Formats: sequence, structure tokens, C-alpha cells
Amino acid sequence: DTHFKFLQHVELGMTVEFEDAYGQVSSYEVTETAVVDSRTETLPVATDSGALVLVTCFPFDAIAAGGPLRFVVTAKPRRPETLLVRAMPVGFSDDHWFADKEVIQL
Repeated sequence: DTHFKFLQHVELGMTVEFEDAYGQVSSYEVTETAVVDSRTETLPVATDSGALVLVTCFPFDAIAAGGPLRFVVTAKPRRPETLLVRAMPVGFSDDHWFADKEVIQL
């Protein structure tokens, strides 16, 4: 029984969204998955890069909880989608400028 059993379906490049207690949603891209033995390897618990690290028990269908294997998912922050609006003056009338705008999805 694992809280993050859904992680068995995660693939590299997928987007994972995290909602904090204040309702702020952050998006991350899965960059690495690994199975590690907690008896012989150090589990990553903090990073300086702002990465999200999710750790759960492995295998996902284990009958008894508490085995030594862990499934680790590392995801880097995604830059938020940005809409860039570029306005180009095309004329004026009665002291008002008219602009033609171009929207660029980054």
C-alpha cells in the first residue's frame, strides 16, 4: 500500500503538477526515475535546483509494506507558459494610438 502508487505510470518528459496548501500550482517535468535500495543508497531529499523529488515504496504491488526498495521520481521546474504580446503602432486619430498586436506563445 503506497500513497504515491500512481507514480508507476509516470514517464520521462511528463508534466507533474503540485498544488501547495495555499492553492498555488507549480508544474514540473519528469527528468529521472530510479529504483534504489534504501539500505545501500542515499535517498535524495533536498536539491538546490528547485527540483521536486517524490519517493515511494517499491514494488508497487508489494504485499507487505516496509521493504528496502524505493521508487524515486525527480522532476525539474517547468517555466510557466508565457504569452508575449507585442504591440506595434499603426496610426493615430484624435490623440489615440491604434496598435496592431501579435501574440506569441513561448
